[in-house]
Amino acid sequence: TPANFGDDDGKYSPQFAGGPQHDRSSSVLVMGLISMILGILGAPFVLCCGCIGIPVHLIAAGLGIAAVVMARSDLHGIAIGIRDPRGESNTRLGFWFAVTGLVFAVLELLASVGFVAFGIAANGFEGEF
Repeated sequence: TPANFGDDDGKYSPQFAGGPQHDRSSSVLVMGLISMILGILGAPFVLCCGCIGIPVHLIAAGLGIAAVVMARSDLHGIAIGIRDPRGESNTRLGFWFAVTGLVFAVLELLASVGFVAFGIAANGFEGEF
């Protein structure tokens, strides 16, 4: 039998047709938070060591994209009544964390790639950049 999603009588509302889909708000929140933290903490890597920062920015961007896609899907499911609405606030918070992390990651990734390319163009492969 499906889990009880908080109805007092243990039965589901008719709009859920067998129960609402699983709440993924915690996953969205954690991925969005990690994306934002990596996006912000990756900023110093842009100026001092671009090659090391690029993987950090890629991880932050990947987590941010995944969290945004999941959050949009979940919020749509909540709006049409097929997903448990109790996770809406965490899903929205995770969405905005992910957007923030994604913006930081993309800007820093572009800057890191630009600095590395400039260093290679200025010094070739023989000097330090």
